[in-house]
This record gives sequence, structure tokens and C-alpha cells, in this order.
Amino acid sequence: MTVENAALYAVLAFATFLVPSGRMLEFAKWQCQRGLKASLSMGMGIIAVRAVFFATGLGAAIALVHTMPDGRALAAVAACIFLALFAARRVLALRQPSPLAGNDNLPAKTVFSRLWFGIRFDTRPVTDILLAAATAIFFVPTQLPGRETLAMFALAHIGASLLALVVYAMCARALLARVNRRLDRSRQQRIAKLLRSGLPRVSARFRQNAA
Repeated sequence: MTVENAALYAVLAFATFLVPSGRMLEFAKWQCQRGLKASLSMGMGIIAVRAVFFATGLGAAIALVHTMPDGRALAAVAACIFLALFAARRVLALRQPSPLAGNDNLPAKTVFSRLWFGIRFDTRPVTDILLAAATAIFFVPTQLPGRETLAMFALAHIGASLLALVVYAMCARALLARVNRRLDRSRQQRIAKLLRSGLPRVSARFRQNAA
């Protein structure tokens, strides 16, 4: 694996980690409300669980390319479709209510509990493994990779994950404010639609007749 390929893989992995998700938005929430000390522990948990899924997904991609080298082109097309659907689904999920909780509502008071919270929060093993395999399939060599290739994959993955967490930490307040504004607009639109439907008038008349 060349340095250029490792850099390209890091860019692709970084782009997937930047896609808004419950895990990353929760990390930004912790950064805003509890500061660097708490968010650092949770970030370590995120990196740890991603490393496990990365190793599993990379192994699956290597096995696929090694056993079926002719199917690599088809696998790359499937990976492109999966990544596009993944990004679209995560962006659409931002419309679901996820209000900013108060400081006292955030769980995990100790370092180990925050670490475990980062590992288990919004963890979806099948999706995460497929995501890791989809990002790695473009860069896996046809022959079995050696230690140097695996090390470059690991360094690129960890670097991309760390950089994504840094970006979310630096832009936490602006990001959460933007998400909450979108949720407020969506909520206002639902209320306006409900008012136009006439349901509140029917409900008020029903209460009046019952009284």
C-alpha cells in the first residue's frame, strides 16, 4: 500500500466519520455541556469501538478480494451505493427530534462509565462493519497484505477518526445550534399542519360537549 493510497483512504474514512450521526452529535453535546475532560473519555470509547469494527470490516474486504478478485469491481459499485445511502439516511435522520439535554441529564459520571458510554452509544455492528468494509474495499491489494500495509491502514483509520472528533469538538456549539434550528422549524411545520387540519377545533368541541 502506497502512502498516496493510505492518504486517500484516510480522506474517505474522514468523510464518512464527518457524516452526522447520533454518536457524533452526542459527542458534540458532551463537549458543549461537560467540556474536554468528559468528551475525551467518550471520544476514546468511540475510537475503540470503531477500531474493532474497522478490523472486522477490513478483514472481510481482504477475504473478498483474495477469494474473488474478479468480483472487486462489483463490490466497489456496491460500496459506492452503500456509502451514498448511508450518508443520505444519516442526513435525513437529523429531522427526528433530538433536543439538547441539560447537564444533569447526561449519564456516566466516571471515566470508565464515560468510556463505556462512548463504546455502546448508537452502536450498530452490522452497519459499522459494512461501512468499514465499504471504505476499505477500494484500497485493499489483490494479494494478501503484509504488516506494513495493515499498519498504514490502521494509522490512516485512527488519524481520520481523531481528526473527525476534533472537528466536531471545535464546531460543537455551531453544529448543535444548526441541528436544533432545523428541528424547531420541522416542529413548527408539524404544528401548523395540525392546526390547518382542524383537529384542534374538533378536540375542543369534544371537550365542550363532554363537560
